[in-house]
Amino acid sequence: MQGHEEEMRMTPRAYEINGAQSDAAHFVARACDPSRSVVVEACAGSGKTWLLVARVLRLLLAGTEPAAILAITFTRKAAQEMRERLMQLLNELTVKSDEEVLALLRERGIAEHALAETLPQARGLYEQVLRSPQALSIDTFHSWFARLIQIAPLASGVPHGYSLTEATGELLSDAYSRFMQEVNEKDQQHIKDALIDLYAQVGDFSTRNLLNSFVAERAEWWASVQGGEPLEWLEELCGADGVTDARLSLWSDDKLLARINQVAWLLGQGTAVNQERATEIEKAVTAGAALENFDALTNQFFDAGGKFRKNRATKNLTKALIDNLGEDGVYAFEVEFESIGEALKKILRRSMEPKVIALNRSLFTVGAAYLEIYQAVKAEQRVFDFADLEWQAYRLLTNEEHAAYLQSRLDARYKHVLLDEFQDTNPLQWSIVQAWLKAYGNDSDKPSMFVVGDPKQSIYRFRRAEPRVFSAAREVLVAQGADFLRTNQTRRNARGIVEVLNESFRANPIYTAQTTLSNEAGAVWQLPLVQQEKSEKVVWSPSHMRDPLTEPREEEEDARRLQEGRAVAQAILRAREVTPGAQWSDVMLLVKKRTHLSAYERALREAGIPFASDRRGGLLESLEVADLIALLTFLITPHDNLALAHVLKSPIIGATDNDLIALALRSEKTWWGRLHQAELNSAVLQRAVTLLEKWLELAARLPVHDLLDRILHEGDVVARYAQAASALVRGQVLANIEAFTELALNLDAGRYPSLPKFIDALRRLQKSADSDAPDEAEIDASMDAARILTIHGAKGLEADIVVLLDANHSDPARDDYGVLCEWKQEADAPNHFSVFGRAAERGAARDYLFAEEEQLKTQEDWNLLYVATTRAKKLLIVSGVADTRSAAGNGVAEGCWYARFQGAEEPALDERVLVSDVQQEAEFPLAIFSPPPLPLEQPELAAAFSNAEIEEGIALHALMERLTQSWPVHIHDVPLLAKWLPCSRELAAVVRAQADTILAQPELQRFFDPAQHRFARNEMEIVSSAGVARFDRVVMFDDELWILDYKRNLFDSERVAYAAQLARYRVAAQDVFPDLKIRTALITVDGTLTEVI
Repeated sequence: MQGHEEEMRMTPRAYEINGAQSDAAHFVARACDPSRSVVVEACAGSGKTWLLVARVLRLLLAGTEPAAILAITFTRKAAQEMRERLMQLLNELTVKSDEEVLALLRERGIAEHALAETLPQARGLYEQVLRSPQALSIDTFHSWFARLIQIAPLASGVPHGYSLTEATGELLSDAYSRFMQEVNEKDQQHIKDALIDLYAQVGDFSTRNLLNSFVAERAEWWASVQGGEPLEWLEELCGADGVTDARLSLWSDDKLLARINQVAWLLGQGTAVNQERATEIEKAVTAGAALENFDALTNQFFDAGGKFRKNRATKNLTKALIDNLGEDGVYAFEVEFESIGEALKKILRRSMEPKVIALNRSLFTVGAAYLEIYQAVKAEQRVFDFADLEWQAYRLLTNEEHAAYLQSRLDARYKHVLLDEFQDTNPLQWSIVQAWLKAYGNDSDKPSMFVVGDPKQSIYRFRRAEPRVFSAAREVLVAQGADFLRTNQTRRNARGIVEVLNESFRANPIYTAQTTLSNEAGAVWQLPLVQQEKSEKVVWSPSHMRDPLTEPREEEEDARRLQEGRAVAQAILRAREVTPGAQWSDVMLLVKKRTHLSAYERALREAGIPFASDRRGGLLESLEVADLIALLTFLITPHDNLALAHVLKSPIIGATDNDLIALALRSEKTWWGRLHQAELNSAVLQRAVTLLEKWLELAARLPVHDLLDRILHEGDVVARYAQAASALVRGQVLANIEAFTELALNLDAGRYPSLPKFIDALRRLQKSADSDAPDEAEIDASMDAARILTIHGAKGLEADIVVLLDANHSDPARDDYGVLCEWKQEADAPNHFSVFGRAAERGAARDYLFAEEEQLKTQEDWNLLYVATTRAKKLLIVSGVADTRSAAGNGVAEGCWYARFQGAEEPALDERVLVSDVQQEAEFPLAIFSPPPLPLEQPELAAAFSNAEIEEGIALHALMERLTQSWPVHIHDVPLLAKWLPCSRELAAVVRAQADTILAQPELQRFFDPAQHRFARNEMEIVSSAGVARFDRVVMFDDELWILDYKRNLFDSERVAYAAQLARYRVAAQDVFPDLKIRTALITVDGTLTEVI
């Protein structure tokens, strides 16, 4: 039966309608029929977007108003593409000839007899859509959710003015810091105890990771606690094992004890070595129920690592086994021995259930408190993220009253809904869609549904996508009368690629054989694995020393990846020879992870192949941006020798090794001091001194973006980097410099008043490389260069030549902690939510859930390989590095992608070493904006203030901003403050005394001690209806917010002006903090607080 099913699955059927074979014309006609709901499973390259757009066209031709159509996909890019493709089609229907328009309509399922009357209607659709007062809605899921929430702000609990953020790393960091502070409060003792218990169970690092996993699944947690008690679910699942140690239950299991005793008796028939084990087993069993007896018993069956003990096959034992168990007695005994061992191992795992419950009890307590603070941090900044958006939409639509209200306001106008890439949906999103549909009841106006997806391309489980949702949606909609259509015909992949695909994916349970419309022959090349070279023992000598300035240290693994990259480069060059007309932009290299990207890039560079890498989160790690960060670091701390050496060696200055050696040999304490010596007469170093002194002076008074702008202009930085970079990477380098200056303007809306704060912000971004760190700049898409992408990044793309790198890698990602959530597809909420730690401490009650997780992980691994393979139009090249741990002599790792390819050919590469034909130009054009400097206006200062008074005020503000970042405050000595600010020592002494006076006042401490307020920020800038306001310090308490302004003195003549200024501040702040009472005050240098009402 199973063989018959596999045969059916692997028999190519291009099109199916409700399980029956079909042709393309009937398939398209059914899929686009406006009167039917349809679920379409479409393979990669089959034209899903074409089908979606065709469905929309048919809906419009059927008289549907544009505003009655809702199309939802998963990315803004996909939504934009769908919109553009639709408008392009409508435009073609307007301007093309009758014959061409009729052909377009015929392709999209319009019956032959209806073409004549449809033609004039089709020609008018473009104008109709453009003139429609309400546009056709093509959105992402999250855009749709946001609109639902905006319609019902009170019911959703999301006040007006909140913005959506994708950068959550810094928010989480802030929340964790605040959580660790608050956990020490007296009323938080139970949370502190739970946190200490977590540390004792899994350690600090794993606790933090568990909390982050918990927060990532917070929507599922909220859905769980809304309908039940997750801890009670877990306790019920664990049963008695969660209360008492399961190891003691062995002595109540008569069957297992009898089997153990039988094994001991048989061992007792052997010689002394067998009898010794028999005695130990019998002693452990007869000693009675005790943990030490269980441990002694298990030690006879397996060691601490779980490896089964071997029984010596002595002559006496062998005879006894054959006499008692038959001629296969020896084998039967070993099977039974290991079977008992497995039973004991399961009991051992069951004994972990109390730990499992304890872990979850503590984590739920700590996680709920941490989550509450995380939500509060976002509320203070008036932001929310995608998970919040989904949860609020779920809350709204699972409430029948709210759902009916939303439909009356918005959703009732939708008559047709199209859902794209549905395999990437998570259970929460599907529950929202179901709740929305249920709100119609048996209403005949319930919208038609068009769902399209491909479970084989579901690769986003790390974003909570659940491929089983597609199957659940299919079952629900088919039960309601929808048609199920499947197409296995691709328009993309060549015949040779599809043949290998069909052979290689037989073991994939959800794969069905594909066909192709491509006329290309195509091929799959499987390069030989790079083997580890046997290194001979070499006697070390000084000649083996490496020059660290010119020669990087090479790790063995990097060397093998470099070899792989070189082999791939040669294969690419050969592929271009056999692929007529192929450009560099027709080549795509795919990696599962970015771990070895540098080695591959180096190999391409050596071969002269132009390329562009997908370095997500890599802007701050690029060499040119690292140079600029080193320069900014030097401008904060001029005595940082490493930062200065970095800047000098970079293209910004361009010092030679001899210049650096000359500096290193001098005796002055700092390199900055050495650089000032007259005898260092190198023109490069003289230029460095001139520029760095000027930039040091500017750094004290210019915003970061303006400072960078001056640095780039005065140092000819862009031109110098363009000259230093090779043609292969020049575009990327210059784009990264531009992206960094843009980051300086945009980071926190450009509100960083000081260079140190900007550098701190960059360091935080670097630590959160997986989430918030900025990406490298996107270079011109028209550039003729090979693309290096992750498989996830390549989803939806294609190329003539695709290289799959590192295909012999099979090590799964470590899974030492995480969340288990079971959400049955037909249910409105989860029925299980728990966390897990190390594999040895997960218990046995949740085995079925872990088995499901493992199955889903295995399937996603197949899906990733499918997505990678189907990017190739004409040629797929597969490469890898031999696994030294492999049992196979050829180094092929068990279960790896390389081993799955069946029918691939090894290319006949000759001994020639090919080199790219890219010309390295001697000159290149570079347009640089360099306007002539304009003279600055010199406004006359009011006579009431002297320059000295203004400088004193500026210095006091800068000092208070620095000092109030931590508590208790430590005020440094005058010389250090003078360097900090920077200012004269006399002025530093004055403002030091003023700050000391202010911070010493007991009545002012509540504004500076974090334990006494909820939130505080210096130099906060607010844009409101009243304009732009900048506050010296803002302090938030539970029910009020204080705006503080520092002043040297407060004269009676100034009170009216200050009162007006602070009144504007209150108006601006009230717009942003509508629920708080706003209070304003001046703090003068004598430590007096004067509230201005």
